[in-house]
Amino acid sequence: MPVAKKATKTSGTKKKAPTKKPEKVPPVSEDIPKAHVISHLALDEILPNPKNPRKTFDDAPFAELVASIREKGVLQPVIVRPLVDDTTDRRKYEIVAGERRWRASASAGAVTIPAIIRELGDQETFDIMVIENLQREDLDPLEEARAFEAYATEGGDIEDLANKIGSDPRYIRRRVRILSLPEEILTAWNEGKLSMAHLEQFMRLSRKQDVLDLYKDMNDDWQHWSVSDLKNEIDRKSPEIGNALFGAEDCQSCTMNTNVQGGLFGVDFTSEKVLCLNPKCFTKKQAAYLTDHWPETKIAQEFKTNGFRLSDDITWDKFENFYDVSAVREQCWSCEKFLSIIKISGHVLHAHVCIDKQCFRSLRSGKNDGGSNGDSGKQRVNSLGPEFQDRFYRERIPEVAASCALYEDSLLRIVALALITNSERTRSMFFDELGMKHTYAWEGHQTVWKKLEELGAGELMIWIRRVSLYLTLEDMQIGNGLSHKHLMAKHLGVDLKTEWRLHEDYLKRKTIPEILDLCKELKILTDPKAQEFAAGNLKMKTDRYDTLKKNDLIRLILESGIDLAGKVPKEILKTE
Repeated sequence: MPVAKKATKTSGTKKKAPTKKPEKVPPVSEDIPKAHVISHLALDEILPNPKNPRKTFDDAPFAELVASIREKGVLQPVIVRPLVDDTTDRRKYEIVAGERRWRASASAGAVTIPAIIRELGDQETFDIMVIENLQREDLDPLEEARAFEAYATEGGDIEDLANKIGSDPRYIRRRVRILSLPEEILTAWNEGKLSMAHLEQFMRLSRKQDVLDLYKDMNDDWQHWSVSDLKNEIDRKSPEIGNALFGAEDCQSCTMNTNVQGGLFGVDFTSEKVLCLNPKCFTKKQAAYLTDHWPETKIAQEFKTNGFRLSDDITWDKFENFYDVSAVREQCWSCEKFLSIIKISGHVLHAHVCIDKQCFRSLRSGKNDGGSNGDSGKQRVNSLGPEFQDRFYRERIPEVAASCALYEDSLLRIVALALITNSERTRSMFFDELGMKHTYAWEGHQTVWKKLEELGAGELMIWIRRVSLYLTLEDMQIGNGLSHKHLMAKHLGVDLKTEWRLHEDYLKRKTIPEILDLCKELKILTDPKAQEFAAGNLKMKTDRYDTLKKNDLIRLILESGIDLAGKVPKEILKTE
């Protein structure tokens, strides 16, 4: 900021020195009009203050001010301070208050503007400028927050500012704090789409990406989320500190602890349970503990598994579930791929799973599926089409559905109750997710209904969507379920013909003659890339592809760089 000039003596009278002078104010040169006298200064002699927190001037009220100045002139003088004139620049003054009037005068075609010249130091100038902005009637919420921030950044005392503008210091601190949120959130707040209470709920999240993802969920829902809806959604996604398997002593004073946040920021973040608002940190510690102490955990001792996967780190298509423990083979109990799927809360989602799907199927069928030519003379009787079509829909439909907007009507709770209590599995899923104690089926309806009454519209629709998909995709056998999946896929825009891709799991289930027939059907072996790969990578000197081992045939299809888009076998596309 430019330095103000010292004023020279204008009379021989000796003035009494003030008892306390906050900063040394340079004197004003002789050619500058005296302080507190209204003067008409040329507009081009005045320089705007670069530290003015107000950055927006071109709006409808500004246009009205320009029209008023054209008609009546400037009714309230601006306040300026003198600058050192040590350059050829003729600008001798800096605006302290009234930059909007100065800009409007220029737009109105004026040449001069009435001004009061005051001898002010940098801190005094900044204080006046900020306070003048804060007392404007047209001040928007974001400008106010940024003015508070600018004042604090310059070393201003919040308590002192609160006294000057008649505000509560906590009000000022809360608005400075929300400026750390993403700009998209602040803009929505400034436009009235979000309230201050919404922003304070967003402040509970430690990662900006989490804030943006949650805001996207809000926008995807046609119904406006209340502050309570937003709070409940954050609580739902936040692990309970009481479920920590690791030593949680450090969590008690962490700022991501919901109890600590309320005390720090003077905002009611009260939840029924003490939550961790940094799931990434909690998950890392929970996983580390389980890894280091698995054999001694209650889960390992009860289910006799040899490790775990967190449910957030593995998708349904990466494991096979032993729904009946009696189906577990003897060799599985000592296998490192015989695991439990654990939720971040420490609750068991699936007690016994196998993450080696090929081994699981071999044991179940009593056959091995190797890479040799041993099956070359056999043709499969049963088509793999329905199975792999089903698997595609089971994976793709939930992905697409998760991005769909949520809907609501007056029967949400009744619909949710009917779906959740449809079976013991859906009821258990609901109880486990919310950390509730399991009840007998006959009393489960009352327990579920009581919990549903606590949930907001957004949470209810999430449960309706989850359980509906579960019942359709998990409970129905392939023969009956595919027709339902076809309808769901059509509604969601899931296109089997363009989205399905040949993959290793499918090809390994085929015999060599079946793979060769498939290549003929899809015109794979006539592709130059396939021929180049066969000659270069597989060292094949003839076109006798039937001499290749199954694994080499699969490599040729998947690794040669052939464009597999749209190459979908007829058996996959077949509908009953």
